[in-house]
Amino acid sequence: MIVKKCIILLSGLILSACVKLEIKPEHVVSDSVEAGKDLYQLIKHKKDGTEERKYSHSMMLEPGQSEQQAGQTCLHYVEAMATAASKKRISIKQQETKTLKTEQGLSLSCSLHATIKPR
Repeated sequence: MIVKKCIILLSGLILSACVKLEIKPEHVVSDSVEAGKDLYQLIKHKKDGTEERKYSHSMMLEPGQSEQQAGQTCLHYVEAMATAASKKRISIKQQETKTLKTEQGLSLSCSLHATIKPR
């Protein structure tokens, strides 16, 4: 038991030597404001039962299909998936699509960040 604790402590010391913490003065205020907003949202959501969730989906682009068409199709699919999974009102905060080159061809990845509110 003591050996196990010593190994964990030694591992932590070795790993902490690799971590560099740098605080840049120009970002202190904006980062503090963002952290405060995030904390406020977290507390507010805890009180009223609101949740934040992220959903994502990937699909291969069909030959001749535009990236814009595929992106809309993918986002509609993810939105339907989010609505079906939550069975509650969703409010979309952010949507994102990315096109990736794979060995099989072009692949599209889309994600949705939503706020789920109780009915």
